[in-house]
Amino acid sequence: MEMLLNYFPNPISSVLNIKLPDGENDISMFSLTGRLLNAFSVSELSVACDMSNYPSGMYVNTVVNDKRKAVFKAVK
Repeated sequence: MEMLLNYFPNPISSVLNIKLPDGENDISMFSLTGRLLNAFSVSELSVACDMSNYPSGMYVNTVVNDKRKAVFKAVK
């Protein structure tokens, strides 16, 4: 089952903000080549991901909460 998320800004300048559903959320960030760049868990309703040290490009992000999953692309 998919979930809907709000994330902004896109394109990213330095920080990607993600509004999350209630509960424990597992967030993973990947390069387009599939390399895992960052992975963490949060229970807050929003998170600010510092992307300032990442090069310009497209990133694939996943959020898993319970049995729901969201996948989205963001450009820096």
